[in-house]
Amino acid sequence: MHEGQRLSLIFPAYNEEKNIEKAVQEFRALGVFDEILVIDNNSKDQTEALARKAGARVISEPKQGYGHALRRGLDEALGDLIFLAEPDGTFAPHDVWKFLAYASDFDLVYDQAAFLGTLSAFDGICGARDPRPTKNCAKPTARQRGATLAAPGP
Repeated sequence: MHEGQRLSLIFPAYNEEKNIEKAVQEFRALGVFDEILVIDNNSKDQTEALARKAGARVISEPKQGYGHALRRGLDEALGDLIFLAEPDGTFAPHDVWKFLAYASDFDLVYDQAAFLGTLSAFDGICGARDPRPTKNCAKPTARQRGATLAAPGP
């Protein structure tokens, strides 16, 4: 919970047994997420079992592909604010606070992720409440307007 809003975290996952348990535990330790969803995209390893062990809600997405996994997560998430991240360490848990600093002012907050799990710089901040033009900015789709999204970039 953050400023009265429920927070959801979505991890799309395909064969992430080396990373998933640690990722769920580290993000859960922040104490801000109301739910952590792992969208298992047909993993052949122990991703599902390890995610459940760490306390995540695991949802199976049979349609293969990153986009299908993310879409399923967005459909299933219950939060007012939704974070999208990969469980491989490219997004450091403590960087959630950087996104939350802007969450009440914008409809969409995202960044350009750098190497070693750090954020290089905010690549764009946009939304209907944003009076400033920014580069690489897109309005949320009708499907997204019900929740603020925060996601690390590629």
